[in-house]
Amino acid sequence: MATIAPTAAPPADLAANCREVAQRAKAAPVQMAVLGSGVKIEWLRRSAEMLRDNVPAIEQANAEDLAAAPSYGLTAAEID
Repeated sequence: MATIAPTAAPPADLAANCREVAQRAKAAPVQMAVLGSGVKIEWLRRSAEMLRDNVPAIEQANAEDLAAAPSYGLTAAEID
């Protein structure tokens, strides 16, 4: 069973962290385009398995993120 490692402390610069994540997300389709369908299907299966195996940890991390959101200057509307 795969597990998700605990997250480190929140990044000091939330905006920079968001930009870095967005850049990686933008690059992902280019990298995925060259993979065969079998590789992509296996990646999807494995990703789904990891999500199912880690529901409690994901829910806990989400609760922590929501609790910390106001400290980043987010409004209730931005958090919701």
